[in-house]
Amino acid sequence: MPRKVKLEDIEEGQILAETLSNKYDQILIKKGTSLNLDSHIRVLKMWGINEILIFDDLVDASSGSVNSEEIANIETILLDEIGWIIKNENDKLLFDVAVLSRIGTFNNE
Repeated sequence: MPRKVKLEDIEEGQILAETLSNKYDQILIKKGTSLNLDSHIRVLKMWGINEILIFDDLVDASSGSVNSEEIANIETILLDEIGWIIKNENDKLLFDVAVLSRIGTFNNE
């Protein structure tokens, strides 16, 4: 379930639960984006956006269409395909984006 987060409480890697647009209806950040504190916070501040909706976890981010067991299977498959060993927080963030991408692929089939 998405929840509102104030700009100062946003954490690196949280997943945006809504597409954000400026006053001209130009998309600033798309729903499902893993947030980067430097670049995304700058955009939000520039456009006066003080609160956003974020997903709490990958299950929420996949809109409930994929359950936690299926996410675990996707993670296992990706780790096998890539041969990647997650060593730090940045690796984990990139891996989560890959999982979300794969979930999106499955949802669009």
